[in-house]
Amino acid sequence: MQMKFLSLALFANLIAATGAHATLDTPQLPDNGYSKAVFDVSHGWDAHKEPAPGIMILAASSGHGTDHAAMNQPGYTVGDLVITNVRAGATVPKAPVAGGYMVIKNNGSASDFLIGGQAAFAGDVQIHEMKLQGDVMKMRELADGLEIPAGGEVMLQPGGYHVMFMKLSEPLKEGENRKATLTFKNAGSVEVEFAVKSRKDLKSHGMGHSGHGSSN
Repeated sequence: MQMKFLSLALFANLIAATGAHATLDTPQLPDNGYSKAVFDVSHGWDAHKEPAPGIMILAASSGHGTDHAAMNQPGYTVGDLVITNVRAGATVPKAPVAGGYMVIKNNGSASDFLIGGQAAFAGDVQIHEMKLQGDVMKMRELADGLEIPAGGEVMLQPGGYHVMFMKLSEPLKEGENRKATLTFKNAGSVEVEFAVKSRKDLKSHGMGHSGHGSSN
């Protein structure tokens, strides 16, 4: 398994990009500027309560709320899928990553999968999951994509499932609308506009929970 250390600055940007909140127990950082978090390229980063040297302790919490802005944002249709509440987190200058969020409803009789996308402002677009297990927050890329179940919907939101814009060529500024293409395994591709929101707005407009939800 190939392992890489994730720099403290990049780790902080990953947390900020996804809207998650974590307290970091780092009594002594290494002299080389790398954090004690270990990033597994294949399976994402992990953290443990009893860390060996080079491991960071993470205690995370998630915010809850109701997104009233969803009704006022444009919707996009591709195949049997309807995409609404498309938004992204504003970034600081030189930030390498940004998070994208939305609600995807499947009106069809077969599941589909969000498998990636493209954006002119990002070198790569991946689908990630952030999940709290106990008091440890874990994040990983969904290599096979995110399932959108038949007759159901999935909420991509801070602290849960999200689109990760990697290798940003420029910052995302609050108030902008940024075009990107989402790619689904069965329905194909669709161009959408991400409304860029501040971290505060992303938190206050959170969907309250993550995962698969029924449309019934």
